[in-house]
Amino acid sequence: MSLLFFMQTCASAGGFLSLAEATEGAAQELRVKGTAHGITLKLVEKIGAENVILGEPVLDIDQGEQAGCVVRTTKGTELRCKRVIVALPPNMKSKINFCRPRLPVLCRHYNSHNVLSQMIKIIVTYPKAFWRDQNISGEIFGETTFSDLTLEQPEISSPNPEASANGDSSPPNLQSEPYRLQQDDLKYVVFDFSIKDGDTLIPALLFLIGGQPAVRCSQVPEETLKRCLLQHLACVLGKEVEKPIDFAMKDWQEEPWNDCGPVLFASSGALLNFGMPYSKPFGRVHWAGTETATRWIGYMEGGVQAGKRAADEVITCLST
Repeated sequence: MSLLFFMQTCASAGGFLSLAEATEGAAQELRVKGTAHGITLKLVEKIGAENVILGEPVLDIDQGEQAGCVVRTTKGTELRCKRVIVALPPNMKSKINFCRPRLPVLCRHYNSHNVLSQMIKIIVTYPKAFWRDQNISGEIFGETTFSDLTLEQPEISSPNPEASANGDSSPPNLQSEPYRLQQDDLKYVVFDFSIKDGDTLIPALLFLIGGQPAVRCSQVPEETLKRCLLQHLACVLGKEVEKPIDFAMKDWQEEPWNDCGPVLFASSGALLNFGMPYSKPFGRVHWAGTETATRWIGYMEGGVQAGKRAADEVITCLST
């Protein structure tokens, strides 16, 4: 990760501690009432379901026509408009064909210098917030391993012994052998994720597993990961942590519209060499998305700020 990118992200939140803590004004302080998906449903109510097209990824954005832009989808739909707002992370922008003109070279290079993040997010719900009764905040940094777990490697087809005896130069017979995850395979962060529904408290803990541990954990059956996490956390919170009423896991690496964790990371030299290419419009195309924000980069607040800025740009252009 670029050090400059890391410092920029911290500065956008008011400092590193704002990113890491659940205190007042910090990143983990607020919760969305209901679900985050509920926000999109409210937006659909305002703009009308007939104006929302789902299941049609954008294939081309063509600015070559004098009257405006043509947006084409994978199903052949063509949408004509005066301005376009693109709210996608850099890796997904690369999957769109920007034609007449082509996407600027700085944008293309910046896209290729963003690193896919890995993240597994788990929300564990309980009948009561027993950790609060023990005066424990619920903020925990943990490290453990799958000491009792053996995984099977993908099976490799073996060569025909008779063919080998006749001089066939087939690969050696590589049998499928078990292997164990390394000692540092499971590092995680926990936050108190309890929310109130009216006067009712819904107690929950949030687990975040990132980086290489997330890659390794994606190979582990969910029940095994659940058992390992809760058994290890019981060392801190007691046996009650092993008796949740719900265990919901989201592996961001399986997300088709993101291909990675919630955000990407600029690699070393990306900002120095290519700057911030998405800070200004590209012809009739305006950039939004949390990656283009100046406050709370990578968070929903950043997405809102960037969306408002892009909307202001479009309104200004259409009114002049």
